[in-house]
Amino acid sequence: MEAFFGCLYYAALRPAEAVALRESDCVLPARAWGRIDLAASEPRAGTEWTIAVLLKVYANCIDGQAGAANGRISDALDEYGSE
Repeated sequence: MEAFFGCLYYAALRPAEAVALRESDCVLPARAWGRIDLAASEPRAGTEWTIAVLLKVYANCIDGQAGAANGRISDALDEYGSE
C-alpha cells in the first residue's frame, strides 16, 4: 500500500497505472533518479459505478423534471424576446 501511494504522489501516476506497474517497468539505479516505463494501464470500476446502479440511484433525481426545466427555458426565452 505504501508503494502504491508513493507512486501516485512521487511519480504522479494514475491509480490504474500504479496497479499495472511491475518491477520490470522500473529502472532503479543505486544512485540518482530512476525511470518508469509505463507499458500498460489497468482501469477498474467497482460495482458501485455501473450504469445500472447509476440509473437506479440517479434516475429518481431527474425523473419528472423535464416539464419544470422546459418551463424555465420558455420563461428565459420570453424575457429575452421582450428586451
